[in-house]
Amino acid sequence: MKIRIKDIARLAQVSTGTVDRVIHGRGEVSAETRDKVTKILKELNYQKDILASSLASRRSYLIAVLLPVSANDSEFWNAPNLGIEKASEEVSPFGVNVKTYKFDQYNKESFDLECDNVFSDSPDAVLLAPIFVEESTRFMSECQQKSIPVALINSNIEQAQKVSYIGQDAFNSGLLGAKLLSYGLRQDG
Repeated sequence: MKIRIKDIARLAQVSTGTVDRVIHGRGEVSAETRDKVTKILKELNYQKDILASSLASRRSYLIAVLLPVSANDSEFWNAPNLGIEKASEEVSPFGVNVKTYKFDQYNKESFDLECDNVFSDSPDAVLLAPIFVEESTRFMSECQQKSIPVALINSNIEQAQKVSYIGQDAFNSGLLGAKLLSYGLRQDG
């Protein structure tokens, strides 16, 4: 069940406006009331509804998506592109805009150029396919300095600062595949 501000207000025996002021850190609230509301927020593990907040504030957000162009008629990147387009359509009514920046997966200069384009648009977050590890690590470091959260797709860079990684665990996938193959072999195979 989703916890609402009015649920917290009822539990704390305060107005919804008071709870809103505590959550957003604005306006005057007594220390005792702030502590009581904060305790209930923590107990219920309350999370702000980002979409509702963006609607209320009328603020828009830009998510930059940095992906390679499908090369040699490969369809590998078509599925992620279609998913991103679908998600973009679903979140656009909430003030979330998605802009895709495409680079040549065999050309580091193309990647660097698109990174510059991303920064010139000042995104609120980045989804990155880190094809070039060194360049991607440098880009992510600059994002961190600018307080821009980054999520990785398809390939993970363990040592890089990111909010999430979306993709497979290649090592364990390979290990499982090898185990499944070995079950089908004869003892002397």
